[in-house]
Amino acid sequence: MSAVYITPERYATIANLPVSLPEAELRRGAYIQLAVFKLAPTQKAAIRVLALTVTKILTPGVIPDNINSTFGLATVGIYGPINLIYGCMLCSPIVSVSVGGVGTAALNPYTNHVIDTPGVYVAAVFNNTGRTSDYAIDMSVCVTGVVKFFK
Repeated sequence: MSAVYITPERYATIANLPVSLPEAELRRGAYIQLAVFKLAPTQKAAIRVLALTVTKILTPGVIPDNINSTFGLATVGIYGPINLIYGCMLCSPIVSVSVGGVGTAALNPYTNHVIDTPGVYVAAVFNNTGRTSDYAIDMSVCVTGVVKFFK
């Protein structure tokens, strides 16, 4: 049986960025920016842990409609690379987790999601309900995750 050792030199080139949000109110049609990071041309980022929990629906009695059905009631994702000079709208996430109701959804922890294109990236969670205000809901959400950087 062979063992793998991480040398001090290798360990010094690895850094972790937490992507987390303690329980917070996510209002209808809103998003919350959780983290921003920049990748240099020689760096790689791996997202192995990303979980979203909807703990409570804060507008009882409303049957929500999804603006985009693939994103459930709420979605957390990593977006980018973003051009900060001209500004960009967050559109499609590179990595995302969607929740369809009260509960938790997470990435498969046994799959690496590697980003190696240089640029600026944003981690954000958004409320995907309410094409009209009568069918939009407010919810309480929590996010847990980590981005691991390699040089």
